[in-house]
Amino acid sequence: MKKCTYTYILMTAMLLLATLAVVAATEQWRYDGWHIIYQVAADGTGGCALYRVTTNGSASVVWLDKNGQAQYDRVMEAAALINPIVYCSKKTGLAFTAFTGNPTNKVIGLVLVDKKLKETVTTVPGKNVVPGSYPYGSTGTANFDKKGFFVTEISTNGIGSVLVRYTYK
Repeated sequence: MKKCTYTYILMTAMLLLATLAVVAATEQWRYDGWHIIYQVAADGTGGCALYRVTTNGSASVVWLDKNGQAQYDRVMEAAALINPIVYCSKKTGLAFTAFTGNPTNKVIGLVLVDKKLKETVTTVPGKNVVPGSYPYGSTGTANFDKKGFFVTEISTNGIGSVLVRYTYK
């Protein structure tokens, strides 16, 4: 009987601590995710890159600054890529994969965006360039940094999503 009581007290204390941690989170900003947000990669300074898709199937990679303002937005030709963001860092830039080339010779290339937002597309003739774990899951990019984290709010009717930035405080 005592073991059960101690377990109950321990579980209650853990739940209370977890609740306090969530209560301590403060919303910082919101950004419309169109229909679905598939991937978020923190840039280490409060901003992030996200991969989002509309209801008609078009897609976009967007790099948001620490205030939730779009500083880079590239509309993708097709929403066929899974987790295209390779990395995002305010110091080094953004890298993601995208379809490139002409309609008769499409390949997946690597798009590099430097910290000044200059875009460079790299392709390998006759090859597709994809993130390391494509297409089976996350590319290793994270949805948190040292000051906060990102969550996606999805409408209960399944139409529409919003990216929300929280601080840990």
